[in-house]
Amino acid sequence: MPTGHMWKSGIVLGRLRSPPVLRRRLLYYVLAMVLSIAVVTAFLAYPRDLEPQPTTTQGICGAVLLITGDCMPKPVGSPSSCTREYVSRMIYIREPATFDNMEGRLVPYLGSNTALIAQVRSNVAGFYELELPPGDYSVFVEDDGREYCNVRGVEGWMCPLTLKTEVLRYNIQIDHASW
Repeated sequence: MPTGHMWKSGIVLGRLRSPPVLRRRLLYYVLAMVLSIAVVTAFLAYPRDLEPQPTTTQGICGAVLLITGDCMPKPVGSPSSCTREYVSRMIYIREPATFDNMEGRLVPYLGSNTALIAQVRSNVAGFYELELPPGDYSVFVEDDGREYCNVRGVEGWMCPLTLKTEVLRYNIQIDHASW
């Protein structure tokens, strides 16, 4: 039997690697997985673990998240400039706005206002809550001095919110990242 080859029924399956190389490669894969799981867990755990519980009994609550930088997938071990941070911003609750109310086809900013129902500022950790009666609304957030919305609903509404008799968690993302 030739050295460095595995034989099975007379077929060469491939060259054997030395055990230290295999161990080192396996260790890199395991570390990359553990690090990935830790990052995802930390990001997803914030709203449940650190957000204050709402004190309102009817309305909405949530957090405002700002995403910036280059968020394109990178090879394992490469640095990323993608940042996610919870920010303090003014949140505007308006009568339902449609795509026609926006500044342009590709711009996520409100151009023509619909009636303002309520507004609230999120705290420094991004958390906000607001008493609201049941109804249909559009939710906008302050961004560069304008009202921002990057979600288009099924019925053509921008950043739609249908509130029943409950406290609804409505997290807001301001996305300035390149994907």
